[in-house]
Amino acid sequence: RAVTRDHIAGDEREAARVVAAGGHVMPAQDGKLRVLGKIEVTRSIGDKRFKPPLSAVPELHQEKVDEADFMVLATDGIWGWLSSQQAADMVRDTVKHADFGAKRVVGAAMDAGSDDNLAAIVIYLRDPGGVQRVF
Repeated sequence: RAVTRDHIAGDEREAARVVAAGGHVMPAQDGKLRVLGKIEVTRSIGDKRFKPPLSAVPELHQEKVDEADFMVLATDGIWGWLSSQQAADMVRDTVKHADFGAKRVVGAAMDAGSDDNLAAIVIYLRDPGGVQRVF
């Protein structure tokens, strides 16, 4: 299950935050809502030319993850092409080596056509065990 929400211009709360910061949200040529008509994400460490209204301030909350085996942290270049469930299934069905799950998620986003920056980290919350299935 996802423990975060996407910080994108199409999210009602994020769009309101962007407007309150002096920006605007409008559709781009691809039909997706974008900040200033240019960038889909509303929070970013980089992208200085869009600040404000983009923000580097994270949204924080606590989440109990007792039943989780791992977490996938990734950039928008991944999440624009893969769902949280697809990424979780890939990690679950990949050799449990320290970096194989993250490599598989990045590779899948590339194969799907992402041309954005791609980075993923898999944090194992339990011993990942051995091989489940190799693709």
